[in-house]
Amino acid sequence: MTFWLITTLVLLLFGAAAFSIYRAFQSPKFVMRLTKLVVRKAVKAAVPVITKPLAPGELEKAQHDFQRGHGDDYWRKRSGAPPKG
Repeated sequence: MTFWLITTLVLLLFGAAAFSIYRAFQSPKFVMRLTKLVVRKAVKAAVPVITKPLAPGELEKAQHDFQRGHGDDYWRKRSGAPPKG
C-alpha cells in the first residue's frame, strides 16, 4: 500500500513539473530570455579558451614552423587529413 502511495505521489509531482516546463516553453519571452542566458554563459566560457595567448616557447615554435613552410598543408599531410579545396 505504501509503495503505491509513494509511486502515485512521485508521478503526480513529476507530471506537475513536466506541465510547468511545458507551459513555460509556450511563452516566447521565456524562450528568448533562456536562449540569451545560455548564449551569454557559453560565450563567457568560450572566449578565454579561444583567445588564450600562446606561451613564448610555443609561439616561437609556431613561427619557426611557419617560416619553414610547415603550415596547414604540413599538418594535413602528417595527420592524414584530405587536402584543402
